[in-house]
Amino acid sequence: MSLSKGKEKLFYGWIIVLIVFAINAIIGGISFSFGVFFKSIEIAFDLSRATTSSILSASMIFGCVFAILGGWGLDRYGPKVVVFSMGLFTGLSLILL
Repeated sequence: MSLSKGKEKLFYGWIIVLIVFAINAIIGGISFSFGVFFKSIEIAFDLSRATTSSILSASMIFGCVFAILGGWGLDRYGPKVVVFSMGLFTGLSLILL
């Protein structure tokens, strides 16, 4: 049994856990902030409550569909291609927005 002197390094897995936690917190904050802007969207676009609510419903449905397609793509093409293509489409959608 040897005693190591000095400072122990932080296990790399904990760094990944912290990064994933931060990303999930940011995405969750963005996803569930729709209620804050509900009235503003309704007034700005002159929509009914049902139509405004359908925006979030459509977003959730598309999220589920693309999660399934993303899982299939990960199995078939690997994470590099899928993450790059999803980042590209996300960036394009933000630019077009």
